[in-house]
Amino acid sequence: MISILSGSARPKSNTLKVSKALTIQAKKLGYNAQIIDFNGFDIPNFNAPFDITQLSSWQQEAIKIMTESSHIIWVTPEYNWMPSAEMMQFINRMATESFKEIWDKKTFATVGISAGIGGRMPAVTLKNVLDKCIDFMNL
Repeated sequence: MISILSGSARPKSNTLKVSKALTIQAKKLGYNAQIIDFNGFDIPNFNAPFDITQLSSWQQEAIKIMTESSHIIWVTPEYNWMPSAEMMQFINRMATESFKEIWDKKTFATVGISAGIGGRMPAVTLKNVLDKCIDFMNL
Protein backbone atom coordinates (compact mmCIF):
# COMPACT_ATOMS: atom_id res chain seq x y z
CA MET A 1 0.00 0.00 0.00
CA ILE A 2 1.00 3.62 -0.55
CA SER A 3 0.33 6.34 2.03
CA ILE A 4 -0.11 9.84 0.67
CA LEU A 5 0.22 12.54 3.32
CA SER A 6 -1.64 15.64 2.13
CA GLY A 7 0.15 18.24 4.24
CA SER A 8 -2.20 21.22 4.00
CA ALA A 9 -4.71 21.90 6.77
CA ARG A 10 -6.89 23.87 4.34
CA PRO A 11 -10.08 22.19 3.11
CA LYS A 12 -10.19 21.62 -0.67
CA SER A 13 -6.52 22.67 -1.00
CA ASN A 14 -4.39 22.26 -4.11
CA THR A 15 -2.27 19.89 -2.02
CA LEU A 16 -5.30 17.65 -1.51
CA LYS A 17 -6.13 17.83 -5.23
CA VAL A 18 -2.61 16.68 -6.12
CA SER A 19 -2.81 13.95 -3.46
CA LYS A 20 -6.07 12.69 -4.99
CA ALA A 21 -4.46 12.72 -8.46
CA LEU A 22 -1.55 10.65 -7.09
CA THR A 23 -4.05 8.18 -5.64
CA ILE A 24 -5.72 7.80 -9.03
CA GLN A 25 -2.36 7.22 -10.73
CA ALA A 26 -1.32 4.68 -8.10
CA LYS A 27 -4.56 2.76 -8.60
CA LYS A 28 -4.03 2.76 -12.38
CA LEU A 29 -0.68 1.09 -11.72
CA GLY A 30 -2.30 -1.54 -9.51
CA TYR A 31 -1.43 -0.10 -6.09
CA ASN A 32 -3.76 0.57 -3.20
CA ALA A 33 -3.26 4.15 -2.00
CA GLN A 34 -4.76 6.03 0.92
CA ILE A 35 -4.63 9.74 1.73
CA ILE A 36 -3.93 11.07 5.19
CA ASP A 37 -5.66 14.46 4.97
CA PHE A 38 -4.05 17.06 7.19
CA ASN A 39 -7.33 18.99 7.21
CA GLY A 40 -8.08 16.88 10.30
CA PHE A 41 -4.55 17.36 11.72
CA ASP A 42 -4.41 17.34 15.52
CA ILE A 43 -0.80 16.69 16.53
CA PRO A 44 0.04 18.91 19.53
CA ASN A 45 2.85 21.44 19.42
CA PHE A 46 6.25 20.17 20.49
CA ASN A 47 6.10 21.77 23.94
CA ALA A 48 2.53 20.53 24.61
CA PRO A 49 1.72 17.21 26.28
CA PHE A 50 1.39 14.25 23.92
CA ASP A 51 0.15 11.06 25.57
CA ILE A 52 0.84 8.24 23.12
CA THR A 53 -1.55 5.98 25.06
CA GLN A 54 -4.44 8.39 24.37
CA LEU A 55 -4.20 8.94 20.61
CA SER A 56 -7.02 10.68 18.76
CA SER A 57 -8.86 8.89 15.96
CA TRP A 58 -6.97 11.00 13.36
CA GLN A 59 -3.63 10.07 14.94
CA GLN A 60 -4.56 6.38 15.14
CA GLU A 61 -5.69 6.32 11.50
CA ALA A 62 -2.52 8.09 10.28
CA ILE A 63 -0.32 5.62 12.18
CA LYS A 64 -2.33 2.63 10.90
CA ILE A 65 -2.17 3.74 7.27
CA MET A 66 1.57 4.50 7.43
CA THR A 67 2.36 1.25 9.26
CA GLU A 68 0.57 -0.79 6.59
CA SER A 69 2.34 1.03 3.75
CA SER A 70 5.58 0.17 2.02
CA HIS A 71 5.73 3.55 0.28
CA ILE A 72 4.94 6.97 1.72
CA ILE A 73 4.50 10.11 -0.37
CA TRP A 74 4.76 13.42 1.48
CA VAL A 75 2.85 16.17 -0.36
CA THR A 76 3.27 19.67 1.04
CA PRO A 77 2.30 23.17 0.03
CA GLU A 78 5.07 25.73 -0.19
CA TYR A 79 4.95 28.40 2.50
CA ASN A 80 7.83 30.84 2.00
CA TRP A 81 9.86 28.03 0.40
CA MET A 82 9.24 25.73 3.38
CA PRO A 83 6.96 22.72 4.03
CA SER A 84 3.75 23.30 5.96
CA ALA A 85 4.08 23.73 9.71
CA GLU A 86 1.70 20.80 10.19
CA MET A 87 3.91 18.49 8.19
CA MET A 88 7.03 19.53 10.11
CA GLN A 89 5.17 19.16 13.42
CA PHE A 90 4.00 15.68 12.38
CA ILE A 91 7.59 14.64 11.73
CA ASN A 92 8.87 16.23 14.96
CA ARG A 93 6.32 14.39 17.12
CA MET A 94 6.16 11.08 15.26
CA ALA A 95 9.83 10.43 14.48
CA THR A 96 10.44 8.64 17.76
CA GLU A 97 11.05 5.12 19.00
CA SER A 98 7.38 4.94 20.03
CA PHE A 99 6.31 5.19 16.39
CA LYS A 100 9.25 3.41 14.76
CA GLU A 101 6.94 1.12 12.76
CA ILE A 102 5.75 4.01 10.59
CA TRP A 103 9.33 4.73 9.49
CA ASP A 104 11.04 1.35 9.29
CA LYS A 105 11.60 -0.30 5.89
CA LYS A 106 9.68 2.36 3.96
CA THR A 107 10.37 4.10 0.68
CA PHE A 108 9.69 7.84 0.83
CA ALA A 109 8.98 10.41 -1.87
CA THR A 110 8.39 14.13 -1.43
CA VAL A 111 6.25 16.48 -3.51
CA GLY A 112 6.11 20.27 -3.22
CA ILE A 113 3.06 22.24 -4.37
CA SER A 114 3.54 25.84 -5.46
CA ALA A 115 2.11 28.34 -7.92
CA GLY A 116 5.69 29.46 -8.59
CA ILE A 117 9.19 28.03 -8.76
CA GLY A 118 9.37 27.48 -4.99
CA GLY A 119 7.65 24.08 -4.99
CA ARG A 120 10.88 22.13 -5.16
CA MET A 121 12.29 23.69 -1.97
CA PRO A 122 9.80 22.18 0.52
CA ALA A 123 10.24 18.80 -1.17
CA VAL A 124 14.03 19.04 -0.76
CA THR A 125 13.67 20.20 2.84
CA LEU A 126 11.35 17.30 3.64
CA LYS A 127 13.78 14.84 2.04
CA ASN A 128 16.61 16.18 4.20
CA VAL A 129 14.53 16.03 7.40
CA LEU A 130 13.33 12.49 6.63
CA ASP A 131 16.92 11.38 5.99
CA LYS A 132 17.96 12.78 9.38
CA CYS A 133 15.06 11.07 11.17
CA ILE A 134 15.81 7.71 9.60
CA ASP A 135 19.49 8.07 10.48
CA PHE A 136 18.68 9.18 14.04
CA MET A 137 16.46 6.13 14.60
CA ASN A 138 19.10 3.81 13.04
CA LEU A 139 16.71 2.52 10.39
